[in-house]
Amino acid sequence: MKEQLIEACASGRITGRQLDQILETLANGLLLYDDGSAITAEDFLSRLEFGISSLEGAELAAVRAFYELAVRLCRRFQDEAGYGTLQDCLSLQLDLWRAGLLKLEDWISWMEQAADGGAALPEYDFPKLLQQPALPEGFMIQDFHDLLLDLLESQPGQPWAVQQRNQLYERLGVVLQ
Repeated sequence: MKEQLIEACASGRITGRQLDQILETLANGLLLYDDGSAITAEDFLSRLEFGISSLEGAELAAVRAFYELAVRLCRRFQDEAGYGTLQDCLSLQLDLWRAGLLKLEDWISWMEQAADGGAALPEYDFPKLLQQPALPEGFMIQDFHDLLLDLLESQPGQPWAVQQRNQLYERLGVVLQ
């Protein structure tokens, strides 16, 4: 599956704009559901801005297989807490992919591993980690990432922030060089 989507993108049969929409639909499509028990590949496909009618043959099969993988991932983390964390991770992964930090093949590998039980979602005790018992309600992984980036902007190379960022990236499938 991974090779099909990557090859379709590399050959231009799936354009960069289409790939961006495919991945954005992955990251944002989960928001329409309370948990991961009901979402289907068709739900994702029907939300593509450019429409599935513009995809056919091998390209459509590759995108459908990608969304079927996403459904498996949703089923694994279908409980409310896990599903919320999954939404947050996929949204951050989209940002990391757009920034050129997360390669598509690494993202798909992470999804496969997580769907098969070989990778866990990042877990944090933010009040303890940040030594702030009163964090804003709903503080999640993406907020933590933003906090790390702000800290690194004001204090480049700050060891704790670099370590935490790198650990988070690795947990999300980013291959650090």
